[in-house]
Amino acid sequence: MMVDTVVHAAGMVLAAVDGRTAINQVLDLIKWGVGIFGGFQIIWGAIKIGTGLQQRDGNETSTGMWTLVGGSIIVLAVGFFAWLTA
Repeated sequence: MMVDTVVHAAGMVLAAVDGRTAINQVLDLIKWGVGIFGGFQIIWGAIKIGTGLQQRDGNETSTGMWTLVGGSIIVLAVGFFAWLTA
């Protein structure tokens, strides 16, 4: 079979036989990247909550909580989108 499309992203080479498979591979890569970003937001929010509580800084604790909630929403949205496209 001849490879019609080759996409190089984030050090990964994705090869596809047809355009539809290429689009699915790119969407999977985007879902993976957005999921990693959401996970990073969750971890960063937890760190900010911890430092805010330690320093008794309500503003930093609040910012950390919103960051954690935002990361959780991102991860849930990626999971929902993956479920829809499966």
